[in-house]
Amino acid sequence: MVWKLFCKENVINESSFYFAKHILTGKRVVIADDNGGTLKWLKFTLQDYNVEVATFKHGKETIEFLVQEQSGSNPIDILLLDIHMNKIGGLEIARYNAQIKNPAKVIFLTGCAEDSMEYLEAKQSAIVIQKPASMDYILGLLIKCFVGDIDVSYEEYIKDASSD
Repeated sequence: MVWKLFCKENVINESSFYFAKHILTGKRVVIADDNGGTLKWLKFTLQDYNVEVATFKHGKETIEFLVQEQSGSNPIDILLLDIHMNKIGGLEIARYNAQIKNPAKVIFLTGCAEDSMEYLEAKQSAIVIQKPASMDYILGLLIKCFVGDIDVSYEEYIKDASSD
């Protein structure tokens, strides 16, 4: 199943802020995006919720960090991956992630919906957020991932992609 999540105005009030902070505190998120503004915005906001955030502009660095962290005692919880980056993009990072011990959950970000959505829909699994998206919406999705309301695994997608 492909989730198409688009920006909607969704204001977080004070009580939901504390609920979100309780759920997200101590979680580890890696963001890979070649847009420096997106990286700074997501990192700054997620850190307000006590999320440990690592950011990368390049896929190779992201994979190297992921390999190191996933073999440790405190693995990465979620990868937020831009689909289209120079050389190694989010899809390649996700494929690599699926093959390592303790794979992180994956959420794709994209500003180029047309070709990316068609590719992902053909594989029948993944979560895709189309940029621009409000931070409230992204936070809501992260919370749902951590409390189990959304399954962000895509093993079937990886298996299908490897046979292409």
